[in-house]
Amino acid sequence: MKEQRLDAVVSEDILDDMIQCAPTFPCYLMTGYLSDSVQQRTYLLAALAALTMLGGAGQAADYIIGADLSFLKQAEERGAVFQDQGQAKPGLRLFKDHGYNWVRLRLFHTPTNLPNNLAYTIASASDAKKLGFEFLLNYHYSDTWADPQKQFIPKAWQGKSHAELVQAVFEYTRDTLSAFRDAGALPDMVQIGNEITPGLLWPDGKLPANWDNFAELIKAGIRGVGIFWWEPAVTGGLRSRGFFDNDGNALPVIGVFDRFTRK
Repeated sequence: MKEQRLDAVVSEDILDDMIQCAPTFPCYLMTGYLSDSVQQRTYLLAALAALTMLGGAGQAADYIIGADLSFLKQAEERGAVFQDQGQAKPGLRLFKDHGYNWVRLRLFHTPTNLPNNLAYTIASASDAKKLGFEFLLNYHYSDTWADPQKQFIPKAWQGKSHAELVQAVFEYTRDTLSAFRDAGALPDMVQIGNEITPGLLWPDGKLPANWDNFAELIKAGIRGVGIFWWEPAVTGGLRSRGFFDNDGNALPVIGVFDRFTRK
């Protein structure tokens, strides 16, 4: 029987991330991102508790169980050491040993205060692939955090017309994915934008004023991903998804999709 997978829209709040899903559907469990802060143990304990909760509904292998590990490499490079039962382990190995099978990695265009540029993210993806993880690539289409309060256009794209931004999104998505492919680390799923309920690439794609622009920008990202849908190395083809913030409130997200599908 063909595998069915539910790509759920999730919040980064660790409690909201323990989403409910039908026992017959694999679900998408994302924990908070891991850094060298004191929160890392809380995230890990909550995630392990979630694994226990899922055990009654099906085997762990039936689910996508992942963590945002965008900053793990930076933390370890700064000297962070993670332990399991008192034994020091590389962070990725620790997650793998506890049943995780996916990681999410964020990509910023040209970050100045964050490590997540293309080279760093490819290196993180390669490390994850070597341990057998599948991974979701999260495009922010910004030089810094993109979220409901801000969706800054990358400095390299400032001053572009709408048509030029659409082309830039397509080419950037296509070219960066080519770089991942050439490194043997093509993602298994791609997230077009981050927390894009209020739009992206403001002001051009800001909602609710610019629905047509927003739809064209999202479609440009999807077209960039679509080139790789049938890559032989990707079982079932490369998948794309959006990330909408609403802390589990489905109605605003449904509204966005309703408007988007009419464009």
